[in-house]
Amino acid sequence: MIHFLGIAATGETFSIAFCFVSAENDLQYHTAIAAFKALVIGDTKVEVFLTDDEVALKNALSAVFPTVPQLLCLWHVNKRVQTKVQTLWRVNNVSEEENKANKEKRKAFMARWEKVSSDSKEK
Repeated sequence: MIHFLGIAATGETFSIAFCFVSAENDLQYHTAIAAFKALVIGDTKVEVFLTDDEVALKNALSAVFPTVPQLLCLWHVNKRVQTKVQTLWRVNNVSEEENKANKEKRKAFMARWEKVSSDSKEK
């Protein structure tokens, strides 16, 4: 399912449309996005698309809306950061002392990251 959302001037999100696709591939996404543009958006200016990192979806958006920038949504950015932190400061593959140090490094980094990402949402 594709869930098309908008963001109001107040920062609140609202549903615009839903579309069920039988597969997550370029053709299905392209068909759905082209229909969304034709039936709902028309000539309305779209500022940006926030997506997950689905390559087929990004390809379809680029084809139908070639001038609209695409950004990775904050939830997916946070997941990528968390994965990188877990890879960088591994636990359970080293000594108990290193495990403890790596856990502290993870915790400290993630606290700083959460502050940075929450500060950016407030501005």
